[in-house]
Amino acid sequence: MGETALGTIRLGPSVVVKDRVGRRRYILFQAGEPWPSRSDWSRTIGDRPWKLTVYEAGKGILRVPHTQVDAARAFLTGQGATTLTTSGTIKGCKARWHGTR
Repeated sequence: MGETALGTIRLGPSVVVKDRVGRRRYILFQAGEPWPSRSDWSRTIGDRPWKLTVYEAGKGILRVPHTQVDAARAFLTGQGATTLTTSGTIKGCKARWHGTR
């Protein structure tokens, strides 16, 4: 609280932007053979709050809310994909994809 010429100012609880937006995780995966197309993956994901951010040559990065990481991994496994890593940043996933980490 602070004092001003107009009276006491009450500050509410601090809200971090990530609390409103939500924390995200990025899952790097390798699709099974034969590789489905990007549109096949998008259709399979459907109305879930997940996004296929990158998909090339059978590898992809799926963005999911942090509360749904286990469900997303189970989904990918059910689709014949292998999860390679999970990261809090897309940069980390891309680094692992290209072998620099």
